[in-house]
Amino acid sequence: MKVNQFEQSILIQTPIETAFAFLVDFQNLKQLQPFVTRVNTTPTNKKNVVRLEVTERIVMFGFLPVNTTVPSIVHILPEESRIRFETKAFPKIHIQNEFSLQNDVGQTRVVEKATFICPSYVERFAFKQFTFAHHKMFAQLKMQLEER
Repeated sequence: MKVNQFEQSILIQTPIETAFAFLVDFQNLKQLQPFVTRVNTTPTNKKNVVRLEVTERIVMFGFLPVNTTVPSIVHILPEESRIRFETKAFPKIHIQNEFSLQNDVGQTRVVEKATFICPSYVERFAFKQFTFAHHKMFAQLKMQLEER
């Protein structure tokens, strides 16, 4: 198994409450991430914990579109302005990522830290897809929130 770390941050000209509310409306993932086509959210019996099922359309080998549904458990921590995801996908991919939001003189700094664990035979492809999607997500997040 290969372990990769990923971190990025962005400064958005919007109040922290607006950015947090946008991020925890998980239907917005369809606007933010290039591969996401469907999002289902199911509450759990734990406060501020939801199950997500995200369907993604990924092109394999440059020509073969594949739809896959990826389950996640999400911990929403509003008092700390943090959102934690734990995702497990085929084949033995395990992603733990956290978004933390910080007030930065009337703007919001969004920081994402992720640990990405997967078998070595899919590491290059899977980690490339993950980082591509999350870089796009941050660019879209900034664009969406600053247009408001």
